[in-house]
Amino acid sequence: MNRIEKSYDVIVAGAGPTGLMLACELKLQGVNVAILERRSNGTTSESRAPGINSRTMEIFEMRGLVNEFKSLGKPLPA
Repeated sequence: MNRIEKSYDVIVAGAGPTGLMLACELKLQGVNVAILERRSNGTTSESRAPGINSRTMEIFEMRGLVNEFKSLGKPLPA
């Protein structure tokens, strides 16, 4: 494997929901970020977030994403 050396401000360990959201937030602030995932296929073949809690929806609202998630999701009874 050919490796290219590069410098990053932050390295995020894990491409699950938390790692990806953190990396996106950092990138929006201009941080040079890299995501490292140990699984060769990433996390696309598994559900790591079967539900979205209210705090996450608040974050999505801050980023203008809440309506898209609401339209695609199915609310659960409280």
